Amino acid sequence: MHHMLSTLNKMPYAKPVKVISVDGKKALVQTEHGKKRIDASLIGNISPGDYLLLHDSLAVNKLEKDDALETMEKLGSL
Repeated sequence: MHHMLSTLNKMPYAKPVKVISVDGKKALVQTEHGKKRIDASLIGNISPGDYLLLHDSLAVNKLEKDDALETMEKLGSL
């Protein structure tokens, strides 16, 4: 089981992040490791406080707050 979790932590996957600020097609988001500037060009209108699904440095979807928080909680327990 430990090996599986170790492998999972190294795999690239999308994680929910919270938008802090928006500058055109770029956004500053809060990740579990700190703040990060990302490409939000695939997403329509976003505002501070929104939650996005982030893969590497690219936002791939906009999330409802409840869904984002639930996913963040589950990922934190891995």
